[in-house]
Amino acid sequence: MSRSVATTRSTAPRWFTAAAICVAAVVVDAGPIDGGRTASADPPAFQMFDNGRMRFGGNPTDDCYSGCVSPTTPEASLSALGLLKQPFYYSTTANQWFKLTFDVYPLNLAIGTGTGGPNWSGATVSNVTSLAGMTIDTSGFVSTGAAGLGEKGHGVLQATGTTTVNGTQFEITNRSELGATASFVKITTTIRNISGSPSSNTTMWVGTQDDYVGSSDQPTKTKGNIVNGAFVPTANNADVAGALLIESGPEGVLFYSTTPGANASIASCCSFANAFNTSPTASLRVRTNDGAYAMNLPVADLAAGASTTITWFYAAGATADLPTVISQVAAAARPDPPMVSPGNQGATVSWTAPASTDPITDYIVRYRTNGSVGAWTEVRSGNTSAPLTLGLTGLTNGTEYEIQLAAVTGTSPSEVVGTYSSSATVTPGIPVNTALPTVSGTARVGNTLTAIDPDTNWNNLDGTPMTASYQWQADGVDIPGATSSTFRVTPAQVGAHIRVIATRTNTSGAAHATSAATAIVPDLYLSALSVTGATLSPAFSPVQTSYTSSVDTTVSALTVTPSAPTGAAVTVTVNGVAVTAAPTADVTLAYGDNTIVVTVTRDGVSIPYTVVVNRPSPLPAFNTMTPTRLTDTRTIAGPLGTGTVMEVTVAGAGGVPSDATSAVLNVTVTGTQGSGFVTVYPCGEQRPWASNLNFAAGQTIANAVVSKIGLDGKVCIYSTAGAEVVVDVSGFFRVGAGDKYLPVTPARLVDTREAGVPVADGQVLEVVVAGRGGLPSDSTAAALNVTVAETTGPGFVTVFPCGGDRPLASNLNYVAGQTVSNAAVAKIGVDGKVCIYVKTAAHVVVDVNGAYTPTGPALQQSFSPARLIDTRETEAPVAGGQVLELVVAGRSGVPSNAIAAVLNVTIVGPSGAGFATVFPCGVDRPWASNLNYVAGVTVPNAVIAKIGDGGKVCVFLQTRAHLVVDVSGAMTPL
Repeated sequence: MSRSVATTRSTAPRWFTAAAICVAAVVVDAGPIDGGRTASADPPAFQMFDNGRMRFGGNPTDDCYSGCVSPTTPEASLSALGLLKQPFYYSTTANQWFKLTFDVYPLNLAIGTGTGGPNWSGATVSNVTSLAGMTIDTSGFVSTGAAGLGEKGHGVLQATGTTTVNGTQFEITNRSELGATASFVKITTTIRNISGSPSSNTTMWVGTQDDYVGSSDQPTKTKGNIVNGAFVPTANNADVAGALLIESGPEGVLFYSTTPGANASIASCCSFANAFNTSPTASLRVRTNDGAYAMNLPVADLAAGASTTITWFYAAGATADLPTVISQVAAAARPDPPMVSPGNQGATVSWTAPASTDPITDYIVRYRTNGSVGAWTEVRSGNTSAPLTLGLTGLTNGTEYEIQLAAVTGTSPSEVVGTYSSSATVTPGIPVNTALPTVSGTARVGNTLTAIDPDTNWNNLDGTPMTASYQWQADGVDIPGATSSTFRVTPAQVGAHIRVIATRTNTSGAAHATSAATAIVPDLYLSALSVTGATLSPAFSPVQTSYTSSVDTTVSALTVTPSAPTGAAVTVTVNGVAVTAAPTADVTLAYGDNTIVVTVTRDGVSIPYTVVVNRPSPLPAFNTMTPTRLTDTRTIAGPLGTGTVMEVTVAGAGGVPSDATSAVLNVTVTGTQGSGFVTVYPCGEQRPWASNLNFAAGQTIANAVVSKIGLDGKVCIYSTAGAEVVVDVSGFFRVGAGDKYLPVTPARLVDTREAGVPVADGQVLEVVVAGRGGLPSDSTAAALNVTVAETTGPGFVTVFPCGGDRPLASNLNYVAGQTVSNAAVAKIGVDGKVCIYVKTAAHVVVDVNGAYTPTGPALQQSFSPARLIDTRETEAPVAGGQVLELVVAGRSGVPSNAIAAVLNVTIVGPSGAGFATVFPCGVDRPWASNLNYVAGVTVPNAVIAKIGDGGKVCVFLQTRAHLVVDVSGAMTPL
């Protein structure tokens, strides 16, 4: 062969610092719709705050007097109250956890109404221990790992429920935020009066019934305030204390609120009532003993439907680190981001006054182009009274601006500008929504919902034409493809709230508005579905409507058992036939895929469940083996006579099982007495008009043959001229266990000519095959084309699996100076390699056409050889450098959906030396070859060829020659 063989969403807020905390949201009326999970959701069963610095809940079995280990019983961090369970602090110095309350005591909450004074007796205060109808939103929770039956992490956990105090019903929302590396948790508690009458003089207390820090039950508690980012103790017992520092040895806790009027109280152990029955003004300023503590948080009067929010912090750390933690807590109390509404070449900024221990004398709003790093433009508000708003002018429509807010304390020249808030953004000129879109229609499977969103809902600020677009969501998550003004509810939305986001876009940009959520899409599902004798994939779930399954080829029928939800007035059908009260149906299976449709219907709405059951056809699978010699006439009765047939037993011989249906053979003729050809075919069938080998007098030549096994397990070999015949076997096919075929576009694996070093006499070339040339790493055998070139003397090549002994077999024979090729279906050995033994020195070229693997896409069938083309019949050879397109699929026994075919390609009367490449039509001709020839010499070779576009195989000839192609098998998809 010449060297021209071939040519060819949970994102942290932007104000996060290294000790930042997260933010989440809760929807009280309709349940969580922003990707959250309620307490009744599927696993994980709970979420546990544990960021490696702080954790809540999961008390170990020991008493923790000398430090705690990691939780042996992980649990949900939220209690029935919706507040955090027992807090723990991890000491990097001691390399262990320390508890921050005694035993398993959580954080406590109490509410009082109706009586004046800074504290109440237990008769007018409810020590709240649980919230009725509590739901938990975990959409802001960031999981970092498993914790028993749940997960641990950081972020946001938010609980909402109700409680009744002195005849007034309140809705309580506790939102707990723990940053990824924070040593403090921020808790925002919203209390809403949901009764029909006002609540007077309402007050809340938060704290703990029995304190404990590190390994001490006698911590020192000091009342104080956060001033300029540092803890400052109060001077007198009666002083207002918005912070409480609890210390014991090397550990400490900071309890702090930014709510105006918050005041701490310290009391004796071991009841929370002791703390909320102690007036903060009468509480000791410093106390060292076992006790309880509380933060008194005035809510004031609440009209019916009114609400207010209080914010408090719980921080822990090494005593030496607490100043840093305290400064981080103080920074977390900076102003919230302002609210910004776009205008025409301007914007309106509004904000809420932040908590501050110093009087606020002014506010500064600053802005710049979003994403820039340039200078800010600052504007003084000049206003500290509600409503807090500021109009910005002179902005450019269509440009997004970043806007921040800072509070100013003091006056010139000693004023202090506080920490700026995180950014809000606005784009002037974009449309402004004046009325939210609504959803028309009933949210139910099969119904169509419509977004009601007229242009009158929008103020088109810059006057350019507006375009409308929509995105439907289920529980806050975009529904793929649901982007029109209407949406048909599918089974995938059962159990979810549906809403629509309406968008209006003008030249300046886009604005969005979100509708209220619909009610939950109700169940209309099967409660159970089983198929006797088959396993559904995935496992049955009421919200999963598509399944697959596979059965053995011997299974001809299945029993399908669907069950409707208990009490549901539904009808159930299997493939259109109603089932009875004991719902079963027998389904007959054909070979291939069988679709079983189970339909549940109620009130005219139907949901189909489909089960696609594959019953494989009884096509044989491939089993590879080390090459074994079946017969050699040189050692038995003598050469095959002219025009005679030799019967070779294959099934049951040489390691081939008796039930094999076809085999991979290598047939060699030697000592030929004249020119002729050999045809291999199944015994018991008529000899076909096809050939496998062509030879001249005195020539030794071999060719691979994938042959169907015929009568009595035999293969017949016919020769037109006398010759010795040698037959080796390297694999077999049978129904049942075995591998499947994966065709690939031919690819070159090795060419020793590139390095200029041939394989030496008697040496073995190891070629990595598995995982190369498009072959998967689990390939067990490969369809190769092996070529020797620049041979130095007569010899032969044996292809065998690396790791075993070289067998008594051969794949091709050659003489000095010859270039010759042969196909080989080679078993892959150790390390995914095939070994090639060369008798006398020669260069070796190896190309790959496909592989047999456990997961291949096709099974192979063999049949008597049939001729596909013989250009001699038309007296028009294939021109040099041309490609002949040959239709293979759907002809001569090859199924129309075949993806590969077993061919025998013969070059006849070539005009000069050259090569042939067989490849799938529709792709570029690869850098590979299948045959090499010289002028005037007829050369055959077997090819397992991938079928390409139009069911065709392409054959390229380098120089002009006649072409003959026979087919003896095909690979059909499963």
